[in-house]
Amino acid sequence: MVASIKDSGVKITCCGEPMTLLYPGTVEASVEKHVPAVTYENGVAKLGIDSSILPMIEECSTKWIF
Repeated sequence: MVASIKDSGVKITCCGEPMTLLYPGTVEASVEKHVPAVTYENGVAKLGIDSSILPMIEECSTKWIF
């Protein structure tokens, strides 16, 4: 996964192969299912993923947030 701050015109590659740009919300299965949610409790910010749609099983667990 790559984050781009400024487009320098250089093509991004991984392992010698060009990477494909993916656009959020364009895959049928991804619509509104993995929306980050921020809450504040007693001055502490908590970041999570909307779990109301996803079952709590290993295949749906969140490993990291980018």
